[in-house]
Amino acid sequence: MATVLHVAEAFSTGIVHSISKICWGLDRDVQFHVLHGNRVETPKDYRTYFPPSVQFTPWNVSRKLDLRADFAALRELQQAIHRIQPDLIHAHSSKAGGLARLLPPSNGTKIIYSPRGYSFLQKDVSVLKRLIYRTIERALGARSHITVACGIGEYRVALEVTKHAHMIPNMIDLHEYDVVKRDSVEPEIMVAMVGRICAQKNFPLFCRIAAAVQDLGMKFLWIGDGPVPPDVKIPDNVSITGWLSKQDVSKTLSRCKIFLQTSLWEGLPIAVLEGMAVGLAILAKPAVGNTELVIEGVNGHLCNAEEEFVDRLRELSSEPERLHQLGEASRQLVEDHYSKDKILARWRSLYLNYDRYLSSGFI
Repeated sequence: MATVLHVAEAFSTGIVHSISKICWGLDRDVQFHVLHGNRVETPKDYRTYFPPSVQFTPWNVSRKLDLRADFAALRELQQAIHRIQPDLIHAHSSKAGGLARLLPPSNGTKIIYSPRGYSFLQKDVSVLKRLIYRTIERALGARSHITVACGIGEYRVALEVTKHAHMIPNMIDLHEYDVVKRDSVEPEIMVAMVGRICAQKNFPLFCRIAAAVQDLGMKFLWIGDGPVPPDVKIPDNVSITGWLSKQDVSKTLSRCKIFLQTSLWEGLPIAVLEGMAVGLAILAKPAVGNTELVIEGVNGHLCNAEEEFVDRLRELSSEPERLHQLGEASRQLVEDHYSKDKILARWRSLYLNYDRYLSSGFI
């Protein structure tokens, strides 16, 4: 049985979701270990997402660049590798991917790197910092490894910084959402967003959109938590739920009819896939990742500006049948392209045939 070590600094809900789906799907073929950091948004019950056979090791690693802290984190990673002796390391997001690719090549470690939203795409840092992040990615991209993009947009970006890129989309276990029964006769339209309140997710825009349609009687739910910027006034029709269990996220989304994705940048957002899995119409900014999940006019609309979001909400509020059709199309798109059963075979092939994919071939 092969042994795989997942390495994740950003152990947030989306990454926990992604890793756990791989672990559940390949549990019979692979022994999994997880070396992980802890953030405020790390689910308190993260172990319940995984099969009982998965083993966990906490990791003292910081999110920001810090040479002393990063060197210590690299030593911890090397110690974990020495103890676990994995056949393959799968690193998730920029910090884990960077440290894993700094490992000495002499140990022959096989490395997969899943960027899940490249750091140089961030809109809340300076141009200089983005240039530094891109330069680092390009330098590390030359190391022996395989970068696996989570969507088409991220794959195109990956090819700018490495020659060792493949693409396996994020996935959803549809059975987790089949048990959710939507109340189609619910009179009000509820609009949801899932994520941490931070610059990336663009909470201020979410609030401005909600404030602009208060006359429609819509309720807006932000499923998640985080520090609200002091200059943001939360409208009366916006509620922040705090962090919920995965079951409660599904139940809450099932009460809604529209998923409002205001993120400035993404990889291929699990949260949007969750909304699609329960049959929600999607209104989203045209960020990387969003553009491949939203087929214009089929399961939702891409909106560049606040006014476009507001216009679409007003339009859909008076067209319940259209709203239903968009939601049905969302569910169908997940079934056709992002279901666990379709994606897991590609991860199995990569894990068990790594050498064949390192130099060429599609997954």
